[in-house]
Amino acid sequence: LDRIGEMGFAGVIIPEAHGGSGLGAVEAGVVAEALGRTLTPSPFMGSSVVSAKVLIDGGSAEQQAAWLPRIAAGEAMLALALDEGAKHAPARIATTAERSGNGFKLNGAKGFVLDGHVADALIVAALTENGLTLFLVDPKTAGVEIERTVMVDAHNAARVTLSDVAVDADAVIGAVANADGGGEALLEGALNLGRACAAASLTGAGDQAFQITLAYLRTRKQFGKLIGEFQALQHRAAHLFTELELAKAAVLGALQRIDAGLRDGGVRHLAVNRHFHLQAAVVRCDHLVAEACGNHQIRFDDLMLEQPCRADLAAKLFVIGEQQLHAAFAGFGNGLKCPHGKRVGRKITLADGSSAAINVAVVNLAAIRIFGPAFAGRDDVAVCI
Repeated sequence: LDRIGEMGFAGVIIPEAHGGSGLGAVEAGVVAEALGRTLTPSPFMGSSVVSAKVLIDGGSAEQQAAWLPRIAAGEAMLALALDEGAKHAPARIATTAERSGNGFKLNGAKGFVLDGHVADALIVAALTENGLTLFLVDPKTAGVEIERTVMVDAHNAARVTLSDVAVDADAVIGAVANADGGGEALLEGALNLGRACAAASLTGAGDQAFQITLAYLRTRKQFGKLIGEFQALQHRAAHLFTELELAKAAVLGALQRIDAGLRDGGVRHLAVNRHFHLQAAVVRCDHLVAEACGNHQIRFDDLMLEQPCRADLAAKLFVIGEQQLHAAFAGFGNGLKCPHGKRVGRKITLADGSSAAINVAVVNLAAIRIFGPAFAGRDDVAVCI
């Protein structure tokens, strides 16, 4: 934690007035992507992103002064105590907060609290009489029980039980829920940022897996040739490249929308859309490795249309390919010809029976970018339909 603070990562979204860098969601996504490349089990996501966002948007001056500088310096860690069931479901909260004197008593259980076993404070989501309210709770308070859980990726979490936990009114973050709302807006903003950064982290993990696979394709030999020269493996690698570029563009769009203050639901859509394509990319990476190790039963249609295609996906593939690849390979583009004279575009039939144009040059140019420009004029490498 202290190393993350020394490097400035812990305070990337925290205002400069509180010792942070005062940057935005895009910069937080850059950090998350880099951490994802090494699967770093750090408190960045739970403390420096989600919890810090809650305090930045809704914390009182006293709460911000007490916690934000310490988070930025890597001296303190906060954890969001939200989910109570087996799945992420922010709307399904059973933990209650009943008024008691000048404060509240909290009762309930949280099933998954990331870094909750080592947190210096918990941000607890609980239901008051009019809706959801967020509370800042000291884990050493009487009635708080924490059970550490071990996860397979070395990043641990905790189960938290609250039994008549007494907190003062100044522990409320934002305002107590009323007819005009309460903690929902604060929670939604923090979760949207957390989801987009989680997507960025997965993008980093997927891209790193791809780079490791490419290194293998460039060094492993079979039948007297580098296996990266085999067209079938190039198809897989090129397709995976386009999936990853699409994933990066989608998550960047989500982060930019957060920085722009947009809350129209597009953020969640972009993050989910990006996650779908990254899952497909990781699956293709697994297939690529399997084929590189000897599975030669491959059909081109399986490579190109492994997942059901939609017209919007075909259009996005073209856009990503045009933006990311055309500048690097002058002379290729929509409606032009490949080195051996065949057209670069065709119509494909989609799962719903409709048709859409897909620019196969995306795949060709991706293959050239991956395996080097020396392959550009070779019929057995440049794949044109």
